[in-house]
Order: sequence, then C-alpha cells, then structure tokens
Amino acid sequence: MFATVDRAEGSVATMEHHVLNIHPADKYATATEIAARDGRVLMFLDTKHGVDQFTRHLRSSGIQAGAPHSGKSQPQRTHTLAQFKDGKITVLVATDVAARGIHIEHLDLVVNVDPPSDPKDYLHRGGRPRVPGSPAAWSRWSRPASAGT
Repeated sequence: MFATVDRAEGSVATMEHHVLNIHPADKYATATEIAARDGRVLMFLDTKHGVDQFTRHLRSSGIQAGAPHSGKSQPQRTHTLAQFKDGKITVLVATDVAARGIHIEHLDLVVNVDPPSDPKDYLHRGGRPRVPGSPAAWSRWSRPASAGT
C-alpha cells in the first residue's frame, strides 16, 4: 500500500543535475566560485548559523548575497527578497524553510551546499523556488571516496 500527502512526482518536469566531488575543505571556495557567476543563484545550507556564516563569507569576497531565514525579522526578509528581485543581490543563501515558503521566478541556479536530509526537501529546494521550465540547474556536493570518514 502506498500513501502520501504530497504528490508522488516533482513539480518540475525537467531539470539539469550536477554532482561535484570535492574535498570538504574546498566546499566554501568552490561554492564561492559558483556564487560569483552571472545570474541569480539560490544556495541551501542546513542551519541558520551556517547560512549567516556563508553569507558573510560571500560578502567579504565581494559577492552581493542575502539570507532571508527565520532568524531575521519579517521586514529584513522582505527587504532581502526585494533586493534579490531588483538585482541588487544576486545570491540568496537559505535553509529548507525557504524552499517551502518562497517563490522566485527566473532563477538561474539552485545549489545544495549542504545536501538535504529528507528526499522531499530535495524536491522542494528545486521545485518550489522556480518556475517550471526555467533553465536552472542543480548542483550538489559529494564527498570523494578518498577523503576518508
């Protein structure tokens, strides 16, 4: 018997996926290079603390980034999303809560800096913040087998 409260299929019909095999010590540097690309990027991390830390890192690297998570006031979140919509911020860094709560049109790339712990969150991260059919791609980090445990 199969029971679910969510649709079994994802909300995005086509999506390009990439897996990057990098050493954990290179994760921030690689994510920073990706964030510096042209276009609008949404990057996901596991915790609000991680989001804030990575957002500060991106800003110190000269990348216009914002973090609209639940630890911010509603006016702060609204302002950050408006700046992203207007192009003043090119990178949003968020947790899974944002994947379920915001809708972003014309997004160029979604990056899982930290992979989701729940498979449904993978769908929410890729499907909710995008318009189906837009040319966004997905990236996910994978620890190389030789990196040790």
